[in-house]
Parts: sequence; C-alpha cells; structure tokens
Amino acid sequence: MVIDNVSTLLTYNTIDSIKRFFDKYSQVVRAARPVGLQTLIAMDRDQHPDLFKFIAGLSRKSIELGPDMLVKNISAADMPMPVPPQATPAPSISSNAEQGILRDKEVM
Repeated sequence: MVIDNVSTLLTYNTIDSIKRFFDKYSQVVRAARPVGLQTLIAMDRDQHPDLFKFIAGLSRKSIELGPDMLVKNISAADMPMPVPPQATPAPSISSNAEQGILRDKEVM
C-alpha cells in the first residue's frame, strides 16, 4: 500500500483524527501477520514535523531523500543504517536541446 503525501490529510482532518486513523491502520497491519502488508508513506518532514514524528514512531524504517531525490539517510527503528552508494543524477537537458523540444511541440 502506498500513502502519498500524508500532510494533505490535514486539509480536511485534524491531526488527532489522522493519528486515530493510523493507530487503527497499524492494528490492521499487525493483524495481517504472517501474511504481511507493506505500507510506504511519503511526506515532507519539514512541512508538518509533529505529524512526521508521529508517523515515524509507527514506522520500522525511514528513508530520507534530498531535494535531488537521492537517499540522504536510512534508519530502521531509530538506528542509522549505511546509505547505499549514490547514483549520479541524470544530466539536465541543455537549453538548446530544450528549445528544440519546445519548438518541435509547437510545430506539431
């Protein structure tokens, strides 16, 4: 299961109702053992630090990404883990190539 950008739940819900939801959700996940249910939760830790701290407390593993989407930190149960070697970011498109792509789209 993937839950993307948990912070958006705060638009229409209180933090207390979100915490209740995740408390109940974690009970469902635990009850699914040994078959198992994996959950990936994405959110910006700086946007809502209290919510992030709560979610991180329920999580067994945390992977922090930088603005370039490369792995900055990995922790499991609050224990740091080695960060895998970083891949080189994809080169950006040069301005001439980008202009050529834009022109091609305009012609179509």
